[in-house]
Amino acid sequence: MTRLSEAAKQAIVKKVFANNGQTRSEIARNSNIGLSTLGKWVKRYKNSDTVSENTAYSNKPLSAPERLLHLQATYALDDVALGVYCRKHGFYSHQLPLWKENFMSKNTDSQNQKQTSELKKIQMENKQLKSEILRKDKALAETAALLILKKKAAHIWGDFEDV
Repeated sequence: MTRLSEAAKQAIVKKVFANNGQTRSEIARNSNIGLSTLGKWVKRYKNSDTVSENTAYSNKPLSAPERLLHLQATYALDDVALGVYCRKHGFYSHQLPLWKENFMSKNTDSQNQKQTSELKKIQMENKQLKSEILRKDKALAETAALLILKKKAAHIWGDFEDV
């Protein structure tokens, strides 16, 4: 079995990222390597960022200005053109509506802080109510146990109320 050089491995991985209509299994078969081996190489190159910058894959999240540019560029595209654009730039088409909603929302920092404080207040109240319910459940269980013991004692030794 011959070993491939790092340059050859990078070339094969670039084929995967280029997405020229070939599946990973076709690329692996044409390159005479196993599909799992190709998967390991792709994973390793994604993690180490050794694939060149001009490939479609990017492991880094997009910044807000980059997302806005992509939203503007894809505004009037049909589904096919949108799919091509998204593959070329390394993101999914279902992310675009989320980005648009994020830009269109009017939540400012003060509103976010207000919502956070309200959430904390509700969580504290919920915690107190749960502890109160737990305390009451314990008291109810104790009362039920005492009542059962009283009935058992009365059944065994008879009622003492007659005396």
